[in-house]
Amino acid sequence: MRRRRPTEYLRATLSTALALGIAQGCGEDLVGPPTEAGVTGGASNSTDPSGGDGVTPTSGAGSTPGQPSTDTDGTTAVDGETTGTSGSTGEGGHWVPPPPVVVPPLPEPPDYSDYPVDEIGRPIVAAGPLVNWVVVTTPDAITARKGCADLVANCHEPGVRSIDACMLSAPACATDEPWNEASPCCAEACFADYSALRVQGTDPLTAYLTVLYERPICMPGVDGMLGGAP
Repeated sequence: MRRRRPTEYLRATLSTALALGIAQGCGEDLVGPPTEAGVTGGASNSTDPSGGDGVTPTSGAGSTPGQPSTDTDGTTAVDGETTGTSGSTGEGGHWVPPPPVVVPPLPEPPDYSDYPVDEIGRPIVAAGPLVNWVVVTTPDAITARKGCADLVANCHEPGVRSIDACMLSAPACATDEPWNEASPCCAEACFADYSALRVQGTDPLTAYLTVLYERPICMPGVDGMLGGAP
């Protein structure tokens, strides 16, 4: 069997998460990366096989791609971005940063107080014969990466706020330890790396997934936790 690359896995699993997010409302662990259809959510944001965010599989059980969306303000693209009033395309077709937008705050996290817990006190969202899905409650570099990813996913609304605008308007981290900051943020490297990819012609969704989920990851400390350079 062909082994999927991380971005292929993300694209293949997030449509189901979108349906769950719409049905349940977004929460800390109900937000995932944007897909071609818009913003996703689901019972877990641990679709990143390189290190789970928020809800994580542990020993103990455990998606189809979205469709292009059509915006009302310009030309449809596979990720819901448009030309025209989105401000993503300048003269000659070259990418230019769009005007900033107000990034909505993340919804309050779900209340897990009535959930069973594992041996170290983490709430178990779903249990099975081989895998438990648990909520990671200790802040670290990976949960900080999740915060940045969720800010963009929660902000993105085709025809209203593009991935470009949401990514570049996210609150900037003030330190090299964003997991200790009071609210979610994105590192300066995320803005720089995302912009560089867009200038090179990478589409918004791929640029978003690349800077946050493919090494070198733009959020500090994540590569180190995953066994790479800090």
